[in-house]
Amino acid sequence: MFTARVFNGTTDVSSNYEFVLSYGIIEIYKRSLKINVYGETKEYDGTKLEAYSEEYYELAQGEIVSGQKLIVDINNIPSITNVGTIKNNIKFKVVSLNGAVEYSNNYNIKVVADDLEVTPKTLEASIEDMTSVYDGHEFTDFKQLEFDLPAGFTYD
Repeated sequence: MFTARVFNGTTDVSSNYEFVLSYGIIEIYKRSLKINVYGETKEYDGTKLEAYSEEYYELAQGEIVSGQKLIVDINNIPSITNVGTIKNNIKFKVVSLNGAVEYSNNYNIKVVADDLEVTPKTLEASIEDMTSVYDGHEFTDFKQLEFDLPAGFTYD
């Protein structure tokens, strides 16, 4: 209930007035943020590729409200292990400076993501020149080939 008083000097003259209150509409829009996320490329080594530290993204447009900060949602980090390409579509949150309160629902966060790419590892091997005299059998006297494979990997 709305109440108010009207004074003429120090005399309360409120009883001479009828107060009518019209409520307006207050609309609060989400704050827009645009975040550029950079990619990374590496040669296949059997380990996953992730790129989510601060060096891999920047706030390109918009501002975070004072007392809040932008953080990476560590539950939504893209990664790739095998040869291929995916978008580095990191998810972000806006939280209080101590991280106790999340404000992400008050922001429209647009992420423009580059790629994470794992390229094939080239394995090179050469067979030494050899000679043999024909004996009617398949030649199988090759020396063992050596490849530069990640630890724990074998070839056949």
